[in-house]
Amino acid sequence: MLQGAKPPSANTAQSASIAHPRVYGIEMIELPEKVAEFFPYKDVRPFQDEFIRTIHDAIREGRSAIVEGSNGLGKTIAVLCACLPLAEEENLKILYVARTHRQHERVIEELSRFSETQSLWCLGSW
Repeated sequence: MLQGAKPPSANTAQSASIAHPRVYGIEMIELPEKVAEFFPYKDVRPFQDEFIRTIHDAIREGRSAIVEGSNGLGKTIAVLCACLPLAEEENLKILYVARTHRQHERVIEELSRFSETQSLWCLGSW
């Protein structure tokens, strides 16, 4: 389990802010409640909600998805918060493969943010 992991709170600030209909003046797509609970940041970046929803829907429906985004979009956290609720629900494991050490470090950094609200097990090697 990640250090400092705590059980999820029934009333988290993250859930309240992610459900807000507008972020940065852009209409937001409503995210599934469980996905919103996993999102560890106060605000969603422009288009990040659509990215999250696309990944989540593809996984739920058993489809593949290829997505691309610019630096700073929040792709890593988007993929993780889209996948983790479904993995938890179905008792699945996630294999996250990256090309460089820095990309692996980024995933670990993001997973550490989840430890504030979610109980996770993480095994990594590089």
